[in-house]
Amino acid sequence: PFDLIYIDASHTYEGIKNDTEISFNCLNKNGIIIWDDYNSHWTGVNRFINELQNTKQLFYLQDSRYVIYVGWEL
Repeated sequence: PFDLIYIDASHTYEGIKNDTEISFNCLNKNGIIIWDDYNSHWTGVNRFINELQNTKQLFYLQDSRYVIYVGWEL
């Protein structure tokens, strides 16, 4: 398993969903996922991340393109 996964590949809804599902399956219990290109013109990324927030605790870095998932409780 990986401790850190950075997702900046496909920008379609289906692509980012697939990348995310694979990433969660490969993530260490205490791992971190960082998504790039959120809050930008990539509507697929925005839509998927907005939906994912309903089931995962995500953190948006204000005034950036990054959203972070942290696998441990803060």
